[in-house]
Amino acid sequence: GGDNDAVDPVDPVDPIAAARLELDAVHAALDRGRRDLAFVAAAAAALRDETAECSVCFERLRGKTVTVLRCAHAFDAACVAQLLLASSRRVGHADARVVHCPLCRAPTRRKNMCTFAHREDGGGGGADDAAEKKTAARADGDGREDDAATTTTTTTISTSAKTSALVSTVASILRARPDDKIVVFAQWPDAVAACASAAAAAAAASDAFRADDVLTLLGDATTRALAVARFQSQQKDSPRVLFVSHQHHASGLNLHVARHVIVAHPYAAPVTSPTAPELASLSKAAAFERQAVGRVRRFPQNKKCFLYRLYARGTVEEELYAVWGWI
Repeated sequence: GGDNDAVDPVDPVDPIAAARLELDAVHAALDRGRRDLAFVAAAAAALRDETAECSVCFERLRGKTVTVLRCAHAFDAACVAQLLLASSRRVGHADARVVHCPLCRAPTRRKNMCTFAHREDGGGGGADDAAEKKTAARADGDGREDDAATTTTTTTISTSAKTSALVSTVASILRARPDDKIVVFAQWPDAVAACASAAAAAAAASDAFRADDVLTLLGDATTRALAVARFQSQQKDSPRVLFVSHQHHASGLNLHVARHVIVAHPYAAPVTSPTAPELASLSKAAAFERQAVGRVRRFPQNKKCFLYRLYARGTVEEELYAVWGWI
């Protein structure tokens, strides 16, 4: 009965392998959670932004029904419906399930789209905005809440070393070449507005330029189009300094009337797409900056162009430019 007594050995479970599998599952769940949180944060920011607009119809999103795609880009829900309809016609099906983002071309299934509606009372952040304004008023100390936030922000920016260097660079260029024009790139719209305000405030004490020379590319589509037309004008009293966000307008614009480009800081925007890493890659960030410079150095530009990069020594700004090989 020796043959009957033989029993196939059972491989014991490797506790290390099992632990690794469990750890991988936990990491995957954490990654999904991070992506979900990033998506919710991006959607909330888009809905709270008073100046946000749909990139399809160029209308303000405030007060509309807004659809946020998986890449966290927000659009008018009616425009997304039209995109789905167009996609249906292309694929030959009556009901399209996927739409590609008009900005980044990332695909989103219909079940992964999130649609929100603004409340009639303007909801979302009203109390927070009021609290922030009151805090700024107390910091200012003069008791005027109407302009306290603006005053506090302008004072802080105007005394910074970076903004002082920016204003000094603009003044020195226009003093040496009064007929030239300048395009200044900052990353975020808030930074663009702050830098432009500091430059306009410094113009009062400057002999190189005046406050009317300062222009920003902010606001809705009509306002931006008028700003570009004014800057591109050949009239003697046209604005000479245009402040632009290279996060939003690094491509597509033709600003060949200018000869000087000032980059206030290197591009390093966080990416909120659920499938993307937390920060843009160095190569992508460098490409954004090249695109920004290309707004001036392009046909029919026939003059020598000048590029100025501002960065703080001993900071991550210097490290980024060093990695790109530009300093």
